[in-house]
Amino acid sequence: MVMSRSFSERTQQSARLLITAVFVTLLTAVFWYIWFEYYRSFVYYYFKGNVFFVVAYATLLIVFNHVYDGFDFGNKSMIDLLFSQLISLVFANLIIFIQVTLMSKKLLPAGSFGVYLLVEVLINVLLTLGLAQFFKTLFPPRKAIYIFDQYDVSTIGIIRKSQQRMYHIDQAMSYEDYIQTHISLNAFDYIIASDLLPQHREELIAHCYKINKKLYLLPSLSDVILKFSSNVAMMDTPVFQTNSFGPGQIEKIIKRAWDIGFSLVLILLTSPIMLVVALAIKLQD
Repeated sequence: MVMSRSFSERTQQSARLLITAVFVTLLTAVFWYIWFEYYRSFVYYYFKGNVFFVVAYATLLIVFNHVYDGFDFGNKSMIDLLFSQLISLVFANLIIFIQVTLMSKKLLPAGSFGVYLLVEVLINVLLTLGLAQFFKTLFPPRKAIYIFDQYDVSTIGIIRKSQQRMYHIDQAMSYEDYIQTHISLNAFDYIIASDLLPQHREELIAHCYKINKKLYLLPSLSDVILKFSSNVAMMDTPVFQTNSFGPGQIEKIIKRAWDIGFSLVLILLTSPIMLVVALAIKLQD
């Protein structure tokens, strides 16, 4: 049954969290089977070691999917969603494969690893297709209006395609037509605007604020520049100070050196952790 479109964004977040939990649980269950069929013959544990590696796999899966937005059901396109998830799946499996290889002191059969990884990929794809369709059934695309001053076919085409899972543009009209027809913005879930004259832009922002409607405004070049400007005071009046130039060559070198040095320090600090945990499990079992 299709639920009402009046669900709040918080309800969507809760549903997305539930779908994510189902997704991770099912993939972890698949890995549990693969662990006993493949990995356990190389590193034998009674209980705690098995649980540790399965939990480690689930943790890696969550971390990588969080980094690559693999849980963004309902927002990302199916191709982007699957791409993010498959990268996360490969990284999680490779880390476990390398860890077990180091502990067993011999290279595991790569062919079997590839077969099991392919099985996980297929299950991942089927799960994502089903869960994404379920989310779309719960929260179908909402009704949107697009308001502009200068009509740009490419702009509206990008808007229609990029977020077609979230909304569909029911009407597209110029700002003058919007004023003349006295159309109510309350009839729409999304108000999208771009290429507006400064006066029309301010009027639309003020009206959406007054009626408590979210406005999705495509930024202009000045918006991007002001976003990265500095707040300064001029005769007790707050003003924006735009930054006309990017970082200098010396600043770029210092930043790169800092990034490399900081990364090396973190690697050195965290590299013994997995080894210590592995030895502890080995001694325990």
